[in-house]
Amino acid sequence: MDTRSTDCLRKRDNGLWVLHPFARGGKVALELSAAQLFVEVPEI
Repeated sequence: MDTRSTDCLRKRDNGLWVLHPFARGGKVALELSAAQLFVEVPEI
């Protein structure tokens, strides 16, 4: 049986982390700054 899943931890305003499991068909939204996205890409 082929199963895939992932977990997402989200930090609440009170500082606590909450686990959100995702399964096939679910959506995960990522929020990154451009600097984080390209941190390992050399400048031209």
